[in-house]
Amino acid sequence: MTGIILHSNYRMSKKKPQHNRHWFYFSLFSLAILSVILLTNAWVVDDAYITFRTVDNFVNGYGLTWNVGERVQVYTHPLWMILVSIVYFITSELFYTSIVLNFVLTMAAIWIVATMVTRLFGSWPWRPALLVLTILASKAVVDYASSGLENALSYLIIGIFLAKLLSVIDSDSRSWRDLGILLFLASLAFVNRPDTLLLYFPAVAYLIYLYRTETKSRLIGVIIVATLPAMLWVLFSLVYYGYPFPNTAYAKVLSTGAPLSWKVQKGWDYFTNSLHWDTASWFIVGIALWLSVRSRRAEVIAPMVGVLVYVVYTVFSAASATHMSGRFFAVPFFISIVIFIYSLRNTRFAQIIAFVLLAYVIWSPVSAVKYGTSFYKPYAQDRNCIDTKYFVLQEGAALLNWESGKQLPDHDWLHYGEAFRSQPQKVHIGGALKGDAIGYFGFAAGPDKYILDRVALSCPLLSRLPAFLPPDTRMLKCGHLQRLIPQGYAESIASGRNVIVDDSLRQFYDVIRVITRGPVFNFDRFGKIWNMNLGKYDHLFQNYASRVRAMVPPSPRR
Repeated sequence: MTGIILHSNYRMSKKKPQHNRHWFYFSLFSLAILSVILLTNAWVVDDAYITFRTVDNFVNGYGLTWNVGERVQVYTHPLWMILVSIVYFITSELFYTSIVLNFVLTMAAIWIVATMVTRLFGSWPWRPALLVLTILASKAVVDYASSGLENALSYLIIGIFLAKLLSVIDSDSRSWRDLGILLFLASLAFVNRPDTLLLYFPAVAYLIYLYRTETKSRLIGVIIVATLPAMLWVLFSLVYYGYPFPNTAYAKVLSTGAPLSWKVQKGWDYFTNSLHWDTASWFIVGIALWLSVRSRRAEVIAPMVGVLVYVVYTVFSAASATHMSGRFFAVPFFISIVIFIYSLRNTRFAQIIAFVLLAYVIWSPVSAVKYGTSFYKPYAQDRNCIDTKYFVLQEGAALLNWESGKQLPDHDWLHYGEAFRSQPQKVHIGGALKGDAIGYFGFAAGPDKYILDRVALSCPLLSRLPAFLPPDTRMLKCGHLQRLIPQGYAESIASGRNVIVDDSLRQFYDVIRVITRGPVFNFDRFGKIWNMNLGKYDHLFQNYASRVRAMVPPSPRR
């Protein structure tokens, strides 16, 4: 596959690339070392098991649901969810399956980048070793190469995209097929995680600009065909779930009621935390920006503009939806590493950078090479920016927790779900151990149980209602804003009848029940979907929302 993708790289040079055998073997050795460290750092976070409950339901014939019988999109990564479902259908196991998938995708992405920046190992033979060192220096890139989340697939898609983009621009001629492939990759990235489209947008805009003088009808046709994955997913989401965005977007960002100033403050805290914990990554971002501008090549500058756009988006919006340090910077860092390696041609400068990065890897108390040893010393934790990988290891859901005969994840939240599975009670309010975590717990509880999530990640009604907001932004836990459970709502879930006490809210829930529980192909349902997304039912919960905002928020939980 790599040879096909990078075939046009041969056009970048009139001479056939000549392999440097010693550097090639050293590159393979470096990649082998990286693979060991990636596996050593492998883990699966609770949030991944939120998706895995949907995967388990899907594979076992309950549809793409979280609570069986209720169509709610609790995942933000459809393509990753589909890929995991396919492999889970074969393996019937998710912990090791997700780790292996993440590992294979990450290594494939790195291999493609390594072959691209060396023109199939024919030029700049030191680049793969520097690539490995740079990745090892990036805490976020290594952390989220695993985790059970979609980042590894994002690495692969953007790696192929950049390899193709740079080879196309460097070639003497361009074709419609080249444009179609690049737009198709951007479309796949959207399906894998919609907000990552911001990373691609400047490069895609530049590509369309390059083709502006071509036949307009053909250009429009290529755009439509190439972006079909994205359009088809949005259409499917509207028809099946009733909404264009995942439920988590409403629960964490769109319906919280949190003012923009609070989000920006949390975003800035998230950014400065990353600067402190992952300094080398930002060092590489800065050098990549400098090298791209210095090159005066739009195809190199465009991806870095996408990185800047995404960082701004993270500060103003995305960071307020997570407490996992570095989560939203991993893919921008990966792009910066690729542009940095690709743009670096001065061997002497490369040696200086390598020395700096090696010193950082050795010194950093949270270096990937120290993970799982007494030398790994996490920084002081803030409830809004935690070293999630470290806590997962302590709590029993990392690959290093493996012992013969032990089932992983060996986590208290999962065991709580296993205990609940055997109980006669059908509805559980909140997450594991009276907290808010629903991933391991919900997965272990099984399809016969209904988990009423106070944070509203999986709840189609609560996600549309405003959250409790603390009196001070310092008390706000990002991505974990609780909702008041309306009187009669839990009883409605248990009985299957809408007995919510508040009259207007009961009418609103009637609409939601039709959208999320009614027959998929029904004209009345389609009409309600249309009106719901246009906000025509919002008046039904406005008075209730006003009363909620006046209440004192509950005590925050971990």
